[in-house]
Amino acid sequence: MRWGFLVWCSLFVVLPGFGQAATIAPVDSDVCQVRLSGQILKGDADVLRDLYLAKGLFEGGVHGEALCLESPGGALAEALKMGRFLHDYGIRTRLEAGASCLSACAVLFMLGTQYEDHGAGDGHNADRRMHVTARLGFHRPELRLPEGGSVDNAQLERAYDLAIQTALEYIRLANLSSLRETYIPSDLIEVMMERYGEDYFYIDTVGKAGRWNIGLDGVMPPRVMDAVSAVNACNNLAVWQLRYQESYSAYEPEGQVETLTDGPLGLVLAVMGDMGQMDLHHACLLRLHPDGEDDYGRVGPQLDACGFMDGEAVTIGAGRCEDLSAADPTKDRWETKLTTGGRIGAIALLPPDTTLSDAEGASRAIEARALDWQNRVREPGLVSLRLRCSGLDMPARVRGVSEFTNLRASPGFDGEVIAEVPLGARVMSLATGFQRWEMPQGASDRCRQVCDWMRPGPDGIKALNSALGGDFETVDQCFEDNQIWYHVETASGQRGYLSGKYLRY
Repeated sequence: MRWGFLVWCSLFVVLPGFGQAATIAPVDSDVCQVRLSGQILKGDADVLRDLYLAKGLFEGGVHGEALCLESPGGALAEALKMGRFLHDYGIRTRLEAGASCLSACAVLFMLGTQYEDHGAGDGHNADRRMHVTARLGFHRPELRLPEGGSVDNAQLERAYDLAIQTALEYIRLANLSSLRETYIPSDLIEVMMERYGEDYFYIDTVGKAGRWNIGLDGVMPPRVMDAVSAVNACNNLAVWQLRYQESYSAYEPEGQVETLTDGPLGLVLAVMGDMGQMDLHHACLLRLHPDGEDDYGRVGPQLDACGFMDGEAVTIGAGRCEDLSAADPTKDRWETKLTTGGRIGAIALLPPDTTLSDAEGASRAIEARALDWQNRVREPGLVSLRLRCSGLDMPARVRGVSEFTNLRASPGFDGEVIAEVPLGARVMSLATGFQRWEMPQGASDRCRQVCDWMRPGPDGIKALNSALGGDFETVDQCFEDNQIWYHVETASGQRGYLSGKYLRY
């Protein structure tokens, strides 16, 4: 009985009861190359290591391997030994459809790793994905005394020391760096330690998967977005870097989303506002590419994002987007760096409390709603350029004419006609600095005053946000009256002035 107690302590197990060691064997699967199934017991780490040794891992002959898991748990110390191995040699973890990974298995799952010779940091970054029908559950380790047994002080001290060493190794692995975060963030460890026995903390919502950087399979994220889903994404991509939050305060998304551009990769939406929480003021640019491709060749919606949440010093994706030219549809994609998994960004369009079992249906519902919304906002020319007079921050297109508009030598209709610029042609602004517009002689004092008042500094979505509180109706009328002109260059290299009335992003 004393021996049994020592084994339990030294292994720091998380599931009661002994059983046969896990089965670890190669598989023919599109998801993984090796599968571990059954209870994790002492010696399984050596079996895993020997299998990969036979596959040529240590000679550099194995790359991008994935390990599928199907286990009720077992010895945490052994799971940590395997987790260290996965990290050191860059082996990813996967949960297939219907799989169950609980207790020590869940900890092992979180240590799945993608290794790149020239990757961020030391090249090791978390890479774990689960099917939306799989079960991933966490609870705290259990220590059970044998009934009727006795333990002397020396044995107890030895067992306690071994348990502390296991806990220390867990902390070390949890704190391994992965891009902007750690492999197992402290808030997940916290909720894990709050649960015991059969009361597991399950990863069962989009918000939980997003917060703890777990990629999702078995769901096609939305391929179209609208104002509501854009606000969801702007919230999620900021908050997921900090904590798990089931829902956000009430907001009016239609009043906080502007359509900036419409290009080959779809609409670029700007989200601006406090999202219902004054201490969480933030803004972001979002572009959804319906047929993107991740690092592993998986095709699906890819969400590009950049922005900030000033209240908590968080940047989104590639950065703050202080320069609105990030939304230029002719530029290369600007990608969110939230995960290495590839699709978690597009999943951010869903409300965080969406259950994994409902994620597919929720995605299709967003698409249906978004298609109707986009049909309403997609008109000949988008109004965002008119939010402020100096709004020509990126290439614009000629709109609102039947065939062409005239390129002139000076601003105003008195300027000599240099060329005809056809409908749909793209032009580039030649102006620099804050004042990127010019007015012809005779322009109204009111237009000059309101344009000076709304002049941003610095450029970017923060200035765009402040411009929304300005006198938009007056500025819009100044555009309609041909009192705002821009110095531009056409695709053929001709330079001159065009009226802002006929330009849109």
